[in-house]
Amino acid sequence: MESKQKRLFFGVEVLSAWPESWPRGKIIEPTFRHMTIAFLGNCDYPSLEELLQDIPKPDCYLGFSGVFDSCLFLPEKSPHVVSFHMQFFALQKLIFYREMLRNWLKEHTFLPKDLQREEFLPHMTIARGDFEKNDWEKTFTKLPFVTKNIHLYESLGNSQYRSLWEIPIVPPMEEKPHAADLAFIIRGENHLEMYQNALVALAFHFPPLISYFPTEFLPDNLDLIIFSLNQTIAKADTEIGCPFKAVSFHGEIKKASEGFLEWEMIVDV
Repeated sequence: MESKQKRLFFGVEVLSAWPESWPRGKIIEPTFRHMTIAFLGNCDYPSLEELLQDIPKPDCYLGFSGVFDSCLFLPEKSPHVVSFHMQFFALQKLIFYREMLRNWLKEHTFLPKDLQREEFLPHMTIARGDFEKNDWEKTFTKLPFVTKNIHLYESLGNSQYRSLWEIPIVPPMEEKPHAADLAFIIRGENHLEMYQNALVALAFHFPPLISYFPTEFLPDNLDLIIFSLNQTIAKADTEIGCPFKAVSFHGEIKKASEGFLEWEMIVDV
């Protein structure tokens, strides 16, 4: 008989333009790569399972995007995992949902009620075990990421996990087939998110573009979004070479049935 006690945590599924090779270490398989938002430890799964239908849901069923901007070795005093720090474009929205979920878990005694609010360090573990810190630091490069579904995971040991339950979340960008060029569906709740998610989509095919992401830009229409994307492409192409020619002045931003905005981005290559 399967035990009622399971080692559980809530995590967010993470996708990226993963390298083909890594430094030494026990690498977490791509399907298991996640960011933990609430760790429960050993708990009675049936008791939690019957309450899952009432768990707080995000205000918008749209994933997040951002950049892995540094390599971390955790815990700091005696590290045994390699992690990537996650710089989110919309961090406050993530923090708001994380706190809402943790408060719900406290109310239902799956987390201690006196658990102190801790400083949130957004990160994703990529490797465990025997690793060489210097090799990871030397080979680290910034990478784009997007998040998808929120899972209740069971930890099976040996860096293996099983999803027991999930909240379906639409990714902020998705590549789609196109006859000659690159095509993406870009999503966001506003023009700024559309722009940021379009940059991330381009960086999935060319991660060095991250170094050219503008730090301050507040677009209020599609033409401005495309114009700035093409400025970024042109600057990268001049300095290091870039596989993209330009983003086409194509399509329009539409409102999806889920409530967020969508645009089909076509990239000439």
